[in-house]
Amino acid sequence: MSTNYYWLEDGESHCSTCGCHERVHIGKRSVGWKFLLHLHSDRHILSISDWQYMWTGTGIIEDEYGQKIETKEMMEIIEAQKGEKPHDEYSGYGMPVPVVVEGAAYDYWLDVDFS
Repeated sequence: MSTNYYWLEDGESHCSTCGCHERVHIGKRSVGWKFLLHLHSDRHILSISDWQYMWTGTGIIEDEYGQKIETKEMMEIIEAQKGEKPHDEYSGYGMPVPVVVEGAAYDYWLDVDFS
């Protein structure tokens, strides 16, 4: 089982079809694996610290099911998987192999399209 997490920033562009907020993918939690953080160079999000700074602005974090997540809870979700398996052996279903961060609570992908 896995869950994707997203950032919805107030003032973010809206979908022309349904009017919903555009979501920025934060990352993915999968059972048995370290959290997989999604970094975005086009938004200047290149570390967990950049994400934390983003979360101090106006907007919300939500999971793929629309459940709102507080910033503190998001960090707890990321940290809770620190001891899990790193993604160094991950095939990714056609996705690039993530960067493994030795000793960190997460691994990450940079500029990977999740759509």
